Amino acid sequence: MLRPTLIRAAHVHKPLIRFPDRRAPKTPHDPQPHPSAPEEVAKNFDNFRKILETGPHFDPAKLKPFSLESSQPKAGGSASSSAKADAVDTLFDLPPRFWNTPSMRMSPAEMDAVQSGGASLFD
Repeated sequence: MLRPTLIRAAHVHKPLIRFPDRRAPKTPHDPQPHPSAPEEVAKNFDNFRKILETGPHFDPAKLKPFSLESSQPKAGGSASSSAKADAVDTLFDLPPRFWNTPSMRMSPAEMDAVQSGGASLFD
């Protein structure tokens, strides 16, 4: 072989990506606060973790109690035991802020087009 060929043959390809060894022993992870965490969390991180692990984090005072006895049936219908008290039948039973939006408003021309199946657009 020629010398340049020997030099090329001696060079071993080394991939740029390295995968961790799966059989290597895992080092234990010691939880630490995030570097940009607020100071009060970083100072009392153990207390913060204890509070975080205690359970659900919501304000129980803001929850509305629900009981099946307090649910009133709607006029003309019977309330099933699985129906919630604040369930509605149509969108328009909700307050106007939910249904009186620009995307829900229709012009008279749009209503005619819907009711006529699009035939009113070709007048």
